[in-house]
Amino acid sequence: MAEIYIIDINENITNAMWNRILQIISKCKREQIEKYRFETDAKRSAYGEILIRYLICKRTNIMNEDIEFSTNKYGKPYFNNQNEMFFNISHSGRYVVCGWSEHEIGIDVEKKNTAHIEIAKKYFAEDEYKTIISKGEQEQSHLFYEYWTLKESYIKYKGLGLRIPLKQCEFVFDGMKYVLMSEDSKKLNFFHYDIDTEHKMALCTEDINVSSLSFMTIHEILHFFDHNKITMNC
Repeated sequence: MAEIYIIDINENITNAMWNRILQIISKCKREQIEKYRFETDAKRSAYGEILIRYLICKRTNIMNEDIEFSTNKYGKPYFNNQNEMFFNISHSGRYVVCGWSEHEIGIDVEKKNTAHIEIAKKYFAEDEYKTIISKGEQEQSHLFYEYWTLKESYIKYKGLGLRIPLKQCEFVFDGMKYVLMSEDSKKLNFFHYDIDTEHKMALCTEDINVSSLSFMTIHEILHFFDHNKITMNC
């Protein structure tokens, strides 16, 4: 069963909590964060990594300082030497989300705005575009981001980056769920959610079911690390 974890970056934290987060994540991630101009970007990056480290430490006997990540040649991250744990991170607006599974997985979250009709016309499948423009303005925005997050979740599942054109992952709603018009549809399931009125999310997974959404706080994650006296990552 796939799982989804969500953190709100607008949660109030102290300077001491932020410094503790920086102690727990990797040196490489800290150096990356120092280059960000905006606090929101730094938070999204740091929260994504500390969430993954929390899940690994809580579920395995692996110590925080022993956790290592690698990426495939297109940049999709994996745990080193772990063949039964897969994750995927996405962030937009106020949320960082993580999909977790024993199989390959892809997740995407987007903060909704107005529908980008010209993008849909140029990059979406023709029937998807026609479906969007047949609706009223509010429904156009809803459908645009529904298609967009579904496509992104599939692209991230495949781990091939922009090598998959958006037009080639076409989705059709069969009355109950979205179906991918591809050979991959035989083994994949897609789930879509409105986290709130402003944020749309989609998950691509080989799992048949997804557990309920788990909203995490930085307070409880840091409490876990402190309670278990988990060492700082050098």
